[in-house]
Amino acid sequence: MRKPHDNAHNSVSGAFQNRTFADKAEAEAFLSNIADSISAAHFEGTPSEFHLSYAGGALGHCDLHRGTHSKLSFKITRADEYHIVLPLKQGARFTGGHGTSDVVAGRSAILLPPRLEGHFDVQGGTTGFSLIAPATSVAARAGGLIGDDGKLGSPHQTAVMLDHADPVVKTLVRNVSNVFHEMQNLSHIGLSSLAAANFDDLLLGLASAIIRPSVRSRAGGRVTDPGPAVVQRARDFIDAHASEPIRLADLARVLGVGLRSLQTGFRRHVGCSPREYLMNCRLQLARSRLLSASSGTKVSTVAFDCGFSDLAVFSAKYRLVFGELPSETLRRR
Repeated sequence: MRKPHDNAHNSVSGAFQNRTFADKAEAEAFLSNIADSISAAHFEGTPSEFHLSYAGGALGHCDLHRGTHSKLSFKITRADEYHIVLPLKQGARFTGGHGTSDVVAGRSAILLPPRLEGHFDVQGGTTGFSLIAPATSVAARAGGLIGDDGKLGSPHQTAVMLDHADPVVKTLVRNVSNVFHEMQNLSHIGLSSLAAANFDDLLLGLASAIIRPSVRSRAGGRVTDPGPAVVQRARDFIDAHASEPIRLADLARVLGVGLRSLQTGFRRHVGCSPREYLMNCRLQLARSRLLSASSGTKVSTVAFDCGFSDLAVFSAKYRLVFGELPSETLRRR
């Protein structure tokens, strides 16, 4: 997200800064380097009309910026990050993708997806926030919320208008403002880094619910126990295919339940999660094959054949369960 040798903000998480610019060229250079997706910032009008007051910095995965400034334009360039613009006063116009979008303070915001190109024209006297997060962090947070490993389908390809009437958007706007002011207050007493991680997690979670609708529909839904019959079908499938690549989200979908429901059912009827059950099946299979292995068999071959992709992880898990290393089992065959 941050450009190499970027001096636009302090890269230390939780370190916010405040700056008021008197030099137009310096301000343009500053904004042009504030994120990978922003370039060619240009303040219109005469030098006497120019002004920029900036505050913000890095929370962790997210960067949060607030500015009040004269009329401004800048380019949105291709980058693997999401950019949410939330004007508080006045507004802006984005041109790119499939048309033009007008963002009005107090009524709307705009989501710019990764690798989008376009142009922003911001009205003079505008005050607003920018929340920027890497696409990988958004996918990981979304996956963590619904247990789907971040593989949640294709992201948006064009700019998306966000209506403040939407409860999730409204919540994001409120929390962005609250987080910003809390970070400012904590920075004054040198304690901002203590809260940055929690604030980062909060804003990243809300952003992921806006960016990926599946998060809102699935994480916000009621989680129910699918019943012992469905859990048994899942166990039977895992038992029969433990050595093969298994995506638990796909298995849940085939069974007609959500992944979180399947996880709830496993914990209630089996006493562990589906992932733990799969791991145990693979370990038992590996032990059986090690004990019956022919001369010349390698531990790595057995591990890979039983669905493990990391030999170190396999050895550690095996020793934890069976009290000995796989190589020791192989020698005892």
